[in-house]
This record gives sequence, C-alpha cells and structure tokens, in this order.
Amino acid sequence: MISFEELLKQKKKIYETAWNTFVFLIKNKIDPTPENYKLYYEKFFQQEEEIDNPIKCILKKANKVLEKSSNSLGEVVEDLKRLEESKTLRQWLDNLIGKLEKEKISLEELREEIVRIEYELEAINRDRYIDPLTGIWNRLALKEFLPNLPKFAMERNIVIAFLDLNKFKNINDTYGHLAGDKILKHFAYFIRSNLKRKDFLARYGGDEFIAVLFDIDLEDAKKLFEKLRKTIPPITIGNHQIKIDFCVGLTIPFGSDTPEEIIKRADEAMYFCKKTNKVEIKLK
Repeated sequence: MISFEELLKQKKKIYETAWNTFVFLIKNKIDPTPENYKLYYEKFFQQEEEIDNPIKCILKKANKVLEKSSNSLGEVVEDLKRLEESKTLRQWLDNLIGKLEKEKISLEELREEIVRIEYELEAINRDRYIDPLTGIWNRLALKEFLPNLPKFAMERNIVIAFLDLNKFKNINDTYGHLAGDKILKHFAYFIRSNLKRKDFLARYGGDEFIAVLFDIDLEDAKKLFEKLRKTIPPITIGNHQIKIDFCVGLTIPFGSDTPEEIIKRADEAMYFCKKTNKVEIKLK
C-alpha cells in the first residue's frame, strides 16, 4: 500500500531527475525540448562520451524514470512550463544559466544550487495539493489519490467517509465568513488529529470533506465517527460559543469502482445521515 505522500515522492523524483537533466542540457546549450530530451538520451547511451560521473548518474536515473511512464516526459514539460511562469523561478534560472555560461560555477556549486532549487520546487509542487485555509489535502490531491483505492482495498481494509457540516450557511450568514473560516479550520484540525497518521483527509469543497481510513472495518469506522460527532468541542467566536454539528456517510471501494462512484456512494450515505442523525453506510 502506498500513501499519498509516497505518490508525491514518486512525482518529485520525476521532476527532480528531469530538472537535473534540464540543467545539463542548458549547460551544453542544447534546447530542452521533448524531442531533444529523447534524442539526447539515445545519443548519450549509444556513445561513450567523456562526462562527469554525477551528471551521468542523473541522466541514467532520468532515463529509467521516463521509460517507466510514457506520460512522465509530458508531465515534466508541462510542469516546467507552468513553473517558468513564476517570477521567482525565472530569476533562479537566469542566475543559474548566467553562471553556467560564464563558467563561474564549479560542479560542487552546481550541485548545491540544484539542491536548493529542488527544495523550492518541492514546496511549490506540494502547495498545489494543500488547501490553503485548513492546511489539509485539497481536491486535486483527492483526485490523484482516489483511483488507487480499489487496488489498495484488495490488500487491506479501507473505509471512505464523506463529512459535511450541518447548517454551515446559517453560521456564515449569522456570524460572517471569517467566523466560518475559523470553524472550517477548527473542524479540519479536530478530524485530522483523531485519525491515524497514515489516514488521508481532504477538503472536497466548501464545508465538505473526504477521509480515507486504512486498516479499519466499517463498524469500527462508524463507531469512531459517532464518537467524534459527540465529542467535537464548540468554538468561541467573540461572545458566542458555536456548537459544531456534522454528518458522515461511509462506504468502501470495490475493484471496479471509479472515483466518482466511490464519492457518490459516500455522499448518498451522508445525506441519509442528515435524515437519521446517525452515521450511515452505503455499499451499493
């Protein structure tokens, strides 16, 4: 079973190795187009060229990654194009390329520069998957993670929970949107702190959240969320103490499920919860 963090690491590896290849191509004044990537790999591995060993290792790693995924190169190019729109990244590139062209940077300095930029790129890439208000995973992260669940479910118990705050619009209308934001952060923190480290929690949109719980059966998941519904602390805003109330619908992934089918079942169970005022389960 692979966590979403591990999926991100795999993606980071693709970007990381491609970035180092990109720097090498720039250093050698080779236009880093997809065609040149492919041509350069073929030419490089067919000939015994004199090249620094660390760079050769980077290219071999990049080649292996690209061979494993036909979409990897496209993702890399798209990501580089997206990142090139960043003013900060353009400055990094301009500075680095300037140093390379003037040959005022040693191999060790190049390594250090690449490592520094990798940290920055990792932060930029990670931010794409984080909900800025609550600090948990966002809908994009959920979209990339859900397709893996039917496969994971063949090896271990997985439960998907759809969570929705009750009467949240009334709270916004009565106390204002800033108060609503505080409640969303309070709610996300409370749920996240009561899940296992390997569990996954994402903000689906507005006041809706989706949790993926590992190594737990439906009945135990139901007991957990019933307990959380009763024990979530109220939040004080100004002179007002606001009670938090939410509904939960549960389902499990099946082998033939699409992400949309998984969410639909959990969502329907959650709406049933609004009628019965207890955590509901839907399997069909």
